[in-house]
Amino acid sequence: MNGSDASATHAHRTSGFDRPRVSVVIAAKNAESFIADALRSALAQTMRDVEVIVVDDGSTDDTSSVVEACSNGDPRVLLLRNSHSQGVSSARNRALAHARGDWIAVLDADDEFLPDRLERMVVEATGRELDMLADNLCLRDFASKASLGRAYPAEWMTRPDLLTLADLLERDRLGLQHKMFGCIKPIMRRSFLVDNNITYRDDVWCAEDFLLYAQTILKNARFGVMNEPLYVYAERSDSVSASGIAAYRAAEVARVNRLLAHMAHGRSVSDDRLLTQRQAQYDYFAFAQFLKAKRFYNAALTLPRLSINHLARSVLAAATRRLKRV
Repeated sequence: MNGSDASATHAHRTSGFDRPRVSVVIAAKNAESFIADALRSALAQTMRDVEVIVVDDGSTDDTSSVVEACSNGDPRVLLLRNSHSQGVSSARNRALAHARGDWIAVLDADDEFLPDRLERMVVEATGRELDMLADNLCLRDFASKASLGRAYPAEWMTRPDLLTLADLLERDRLGLQHKMFGCIKPIMRRSFLVDNNITYRDDVWCAEDFLLYAQTILKNARFGVMNEPLYVYAERSDSVSASGIAAYRAAEVARVNRLLAHMAHGRSVSDDRLLTQRQAQYDYFAFAQFLKAKRFYNAALTLPRLSINHLARSVLAAATRRLKRV
């Protein structure tokens, strides 16, 4: 910990509240142009008993200065700085290590909370005796700030029973008309994470949220949902496919799936089947995207992992679509 971190920690620890109800975790890198809105939304919550832990993950811009100016000496804010970027998972884990709240609420640096989000969610989660509670997402265009509606259909978010691994897998797969379900931002009971030694995998750079949620379910977390969209999620329109980033992301999600399949092996036949299907989808998607981006070496590395059956079905489907256009 460097000197600035030590002084911030001291002020934070002696600010007059020893046990905040919620710890808001923000990992930020080069976020000077938008992090102020995220931070203000956390500090303006109707539930005042919160702490906000910002980890500046090696920014090369003025992210830390913006955080300091925006917090304006508010002792609820703790700013930690990484001298170099260590990735979002490591940044969040550093924040978790400092967190003291009963609940953890992750907030991305380009997103916002609606004013009563934490109060409403903590009341509901406590009343239902949950370990995790996810709300719907209010999608908003990052550039224009225009509302894009809810991320998920109501039937996904109003079920009275608890979220299962099958639910997570079925709602977070390619080809659906909705946002990937791994993008949810639940509040998480900190004691559950600590007792089960659950943190973000710091060797994972994509789908780290999805993997952590799956780990909590494997540890029998009581994971509930609510349909109110209380989290404002920024949708960016910049395309990643042209640069080949989509292929690398797909390959990383495939790797995450293999990690999860190892953790969940033998848990249930249906879960194993869903994981196998998900693996085939992402392996093929990564292969196809590498070809599209003319990254033939990477495509060749992916080829041995492909499911022959899935490859055959995909080629047949593509040929059928081409014939229909003729």
